[in-house]
Amino acid sequence: MFILENLKAKQIYKIFINKDVIEPTSKLKYQQKYPEYTFEWEEIYSIPYKATIDTKHREFQWKILHRILYGNSSLYKMQLVDSPLCIFCKTENETLEHLFFRCKLISNFWMAIENSLKTEQILLSRLLEIEVLVGITKEIKYKNLINFLIIIAKRFIYFCRYKKNNACKQFRFILEKSKTYRIY
Repeated sequence: MFILENLKAKQIYKIFINKDVIEPTSKLKYQQKYPEYTFEWEEIYSIPYKATIDTKHREFQWKILHRILYGNSSLYKMQLVDSPLCIFCKTENETLEHLFFRCKLISNFWMAIENSLKTEQILLSRLLEIEVLVGITKEIKYKNLINFLIIIAKRFIYFCRYKKNNACKQFRFILEKSKTYRIY
C-alpha cells in the first residue's frame, strides 16, 4: 500500500497508467452477435466525436456502444416495465437491435432515410444493422454526415418511445400508417 503524501504526481500517474486495461464486455457481445463483421474499435469509438460536437448525441451513442441503453426487454427483466414487447410494433421483444433496426415499423423509417440520402447521392448502398448500431467505419463519401444522421435518428426513435409531444405523435402516426402502407 502506498502513502499518497510521500508520492509525487509523476509516481501517482505511473501507478494509474500501469493498471491493466479491462475490455468492455459490450465488445464481446457485439462480436458474438455479428461474427461476420470486422470491428475497428478505435474507429467505432471515435465516430461520435467526428460526427457531432453535441455532448448529448455523443453520450447517447456511447451508451449504445456499451450496451447500457436499455429497451423494454432489459427493463422488463429489471421489473421496471410491464412488458418486454417493442413499444412500436408490440410483437417482439424490444432489444437494441430490434428497436433501432429489426422492428418492421422502424425498418420503414430507415428505408425512407436511405431513399432520401440516395436521391441526394449521399448514400449509395443499404445500411446494415451493425452500421446503424455502431456507425459506419468503411471509407465512403460523407461518412461523418451519415453517421451524424444515424445518431440523431436513433436518438429520435428512442426519445419517441414514450413522449407525447407533437413531433413524436406525428412520428408514431406515420409508423402506424406504415403498417398498412409501406413507406419508401
